[in-house]
Amino acid sequence: MNRVNERLSMNDPRHYQETHDFCQETKKKSKSRNLLQQRLDETIGKSIKEEKQRKIPSPFFLKEESLTDQEASLEETEKDSKFVWENDLEIKELETAYKEESAEKRYRRLTQGVNLLIILLCIYTGFLIFGVAVTQYHYSDNGTIEAQKLSVSDIREKKEYEKILAQYINLRTIYQSVLLLDYQYDQNADEHMTIATEYEKILDDILKASTQIKALDIDSKYVQLQSMMLSWVDSQNEQSIYTYCKLMSAGITENNDDTVNQAIQIENFVDDNFTQITSNFVTLGENINGTDLVDIKEWSPEKYINEKINGKKE
Repeated sequence: MNRVNERLSMNDPRHYQETHDFCQETKKKSKSRNLLQQRLDETIGKSIKEEKQRKIPSPFFLKEESLTDQEASLEETEKDSKFVWENDLEIKELETAYKEESAEKRYRRLTQGVNLLIILLCIYTGFLIFGVAVTQYHYSDNGTIEAQKLSVSDIREKKEYEKILAQYINLRTIYQSVLLLDYQYDQNADEHMTIATEYEKILDDILKASTQIKALDIDSKYVQLQSMMLSWVDSQNEQSIYTYCKLMSAGITENNDDTVNQAIQIENFVDDNFTQITSNFVTLGENINGTDLVDIKEWSPEKYINEKINGKKE
């Protein structure tokens, strides 16, 4: 009867609901216990791991580690002191190098300044010397020596005059060589052949002088003087110094007295023409401020020969 009642009760819907609720509750509790156990295991495991990681040393190792730390601290202190000492030494070396460099710079600046001052003084002195050398002086109405004051136009005119005057000096040098050969021809009959060769050499110098005179670009007032100089050296002119030297060389070499006499007749024209050229240079130079005409005025063929002869005798 009881079993029947039990079975009947089991078939009862209320009994089934209670049984179902009980099972669900049991599952929840079991799940809660499992979660709690899992968390506990994780906490314990983590604690064990942390404990292992710590590895708390024994007092012996603590003491040894303390000594090691002290030694390391001493070494670090020594290193720091050594670094500070080396740093101070390096700073002193840098300061010394800086002082030496500064002193060297000051000395170099001083030397450059002194050299510049010396150069300026030399330039100024040279300028003064040049000014004294170039400046022309003349006697005033009171008899005192005064420096000639030249304007820009005076300087320009003087340079133009000196341009053609340089060619005159060149012609005079050639003429002086011919005068010496003439003197040697008259005095040394045994050296006539050697003298003939010297006359021949002068012909080249005369042709060069002629080319230079033709190339002159001068003021119109010197054109007439230029023409006289060209005529004096012209190889086509029968009364030029070129023709004279050529005849003298040929006459001596060929031992032809007629040719030599023909050259001697030309010699008078050569002398007179050069004297006229010199006189014209003096006349033109007197109208130009700053020109030095002393040498031109004092020169003459006779005076030159006398000076050379007297020089040889001495």
